[in-house]
Amino acid sequence: MVALALQFPSSDNTENHELCATIAAIKSERDSEILELLPLALQLADALDFVGDLDAAENAYRRILDIYRPMGRNNWYNVKRLLRKLAKLSWKKGNDQLAQNFAWDALSWREVPPQANQSDLELLKDLGRSLSRTSSQLSDIIRSTPVGSNSEMFNASVPPLQRMIEGTYASNVDGNPFATAELPKDNLHLHPPLQHPVVGGFNTIMELLKVFPSADLHARDSNGRSPLYLSGSLRKECFGFSLIMYVKNTEGSTQSLVNSRDHSGQTVLGISVLNGCSIAFITALVQNGAEVNPDTISLAWTPLQAAAWVGSLEVVELLLGHGAIVDNVFPGSESPQYLAQQRGHFDLARRLDRSSSGSSGSSSAQRGTRS
Repeated sequence: MVALALQFPSSDNTENHELCATIAAIKSERDSEILELLPLALQLADALDFVGDLDAAENAYRRILDIYRPMGRNNWYNVKRLLRKLAKLSWKKGNDQLAQNFAWDALSWREVPPQANQSDLELLKDLGRSLSRTSSQLSDIIRSTPVGSNSEMFNASVPPLQRMIEGTYASNVDGNPFATAELPKDNLHLHPPLQHPVVGGFNTIMELLKVFPSADLHARDSNGRSPLYLSGSLRKECFGFSLIMYVKNTEGSTQSLVNSRDHSGQTVLGISVLNGCSIAFITALVQNGAEVNPDTISLAWTPLQAAAWVGSLEVVELLLGHGAIVDNVFPGSESPQYLAQQRGHFDLARRLDRSSSGSSGSSSAQRGTRS
């Protein structure tokens, strides 16, 4: 009966459910003979999916999954494949939330140590489209409900790219598009570069970004953090750089992208410097319009203050070379010279002191106090 169904998928619901019962009969078995039947059972489930009996197909996939999952990571490929099928089937049925759960689960199943592979891209694209839909629906609800004076300051509570950037796949799987890694120091203009921390290089990230509407690329979460802000904060430099290039190519201007702030007033450039991003990433931000002299805010350091705090002479020289003003600080805030001196970066403090228009030759004179 199983073999016949594979050749002539039935539209008869009763027969399909009888075939699912055949799969159920092998659920508790573990011997090699039964395991040999699983590929045939999977073909049956695919046939049910093909003829449009989605409920029967889902039931069959779940039962096969119940057999493979307890076998552990030795069968990660089969588990991942079944979870992907269940995700796609759930999207067919219009159940975005369930499909997303299956997709996240599928992305977590892989070899040890976990490595990204090119096949992840299609699943990530499907997941991105789905998250964009559900985020938009949630955003409409948020905007239609009075939640205070800041209700228009973010697009949704968890915008899709932020959710993907902060997900376990992004943090646990080497070589994924959101990997925490420095930009390659060389070959930035090759596609893909000769060596790249992300599987597939920039092309993989660019392909993924295509599924998101422009609003998602700029969306801010409930803390005011944009996708590019999170890229700098979490040192996901390859994704951040690709995002800049994608927006530059599709929208023509990157000014609003690179100059977004969180709700404390911290800039993308400032948070990237504070969190130790590479000089290559900092340079990319500056060259694409990041303001080196942003309007000062009491709760946020300027990029030069941030560079002084972390003690990066290379970043300080870059900022000064692009017109950064040493004395451009919020009234009462610590000067860059003072911050450098407090952290023991005495050579850097003297370098900043020489560039200060109000310098009296003493770094300690630039102390200031935060009000």
